Amino acid sequence: MQNLKRFTALLLCFLMLASVSCGQTDSSADTTASEIAAEQNTETAAPETEAVPALEARDFEGRTFSIMGERWSTYTPLDYVDVVVESQTGEALNDAAFNRNINMEEQYNCKVAFRQMDGGQSLGALQSEVLSGDGAYDVTLLRGTYSATAVTSGYLADMGELPHMDTSRPWWYRDAFDALEVGGKNYVGMGYITTNHMNAVWTVCFNKQMIVDNKMDDPYTLVSESKWTFDKAIEMSTAIANDTNGDSVMNAEDTWGLHHTNDTIIGMLNSCGVQIANLQSGKMEVTIDKPQSIERMIDMLTKLFNEDYAMDTLSRNTMKATDSDGQFFAEDKVLFLFTATHLILQLRQMDVEFGMLPYPKYNETEDYNSTTAGIFTTLVTVPSSMTDADAVGYFLEAYSYEGWKALKPAYYEKVLQGKLARD
Repeated sequence: MQNLKRFTALLLCFLMLASVSCGQTDSSADTTASEIAAEQNTETAAPETEAVPALEARDFEGRTFSIMGERWSTYTPLDYVDVVVESQTGEALNDAAFNRNINMEEQYNCKVAFRQMDGGQSLGALQSEVLSGDGAYDVTLLRGTYSATAVTSGYLADMGELPHMDTSRPWWYRDAFDALEVGGKNYVGMGYITTNHMNAVWTVCFNKQMIVDNKMDDPYTLVSESKWTFDKAIEMSTAIANDTNGDSVMNAEDTWGLHHTNDTIIGMLNSCGVQIANLQSGKMEVTIDKPQSIERMIDMLTKLFNEDYAMDTLSRNTMKATDSDGQFFAEDKVLFLFTATHLILQLRQMDVEFGMLPYPKYNETEDYNSTTAGIFTTLVTVPSSMTDADAVGYFLEAYSYEGWKALKPAYYEKVLQGKLARD
């Protein structure tokens, strides 16, 4: 009975979390992450310059366009580092951001200003901007966790009505705009104003040495042969988990199969076909209560909270990390770390050899559907107090295009391939 109560409480906790993150952004996140994954398979070293925006020449006479964003609490890997930078440093993404703003200045005679708020302050700042109408911000970069409140409170303008913006072009994510459409309006979307949304793609890291030492199936082969499933991850996790120190209790001194957090569980469920809702013919259809979703949730949550091999490293006392959810993985105590791309750069700086995988699917007959993190992914928005739709629409189209042309290649070629991926 006690275990049943505990499981019920965990299930309710998940549902509350999911209503915040998945309910706001996961439909778009699914398509966005799939698009990112597809691009990774075809990315070349040459910058993408085939397409150009349909914008006439314009002189903004020195006008400053102001953008507002927010830090993710005190976690610096999710800070915005490619909107406005002070100078060139030789680091690819930084210099691409610097050059983009120089190009904007030279082509359109305008300047770009950016204010990065402390954690939890952007929604209040957006509210103040809308109520005062003082034009402090032309564009706001909102985290997914705030998007529903911003939309329902009337803080955001419909970007679908902005002149010059063509969200069918590659510097925008058309699938995201479609999935996030509310009542025929696009209050939020995704584009290359920043590459921060790429830091929110759910990713599984695996310890390569542990795979070799224990003569386990090669994870890359499992993915390519369509055999990387949730049950396969559990099977391998169960096989490797071990009471290393022999004290008959699984704790921080032992070997674990799988680490996750409350956030990543949402991504795992989504990758296995469990979603809160879907858009059907422009209307929201609740899908979380479908028999298949309920069955899969019960199966997955039961297995994920089995502390013989799996652990939540941020909120459970048995093996709570003092640094980050990558702490024990970096100490060679974990086979699979379910995380997101924002953590990979930190792991790269540690002494651990790891590979990267998509989140597993539920069974071999389905497709991989690794999603983005609905809570902290970045959404592009415009305050409803905006008064110059023509100028803001023009700026967004030009700035996102310049980001696609400069930031995207720098992120893929230098950050992902050069810094994050060791193989």
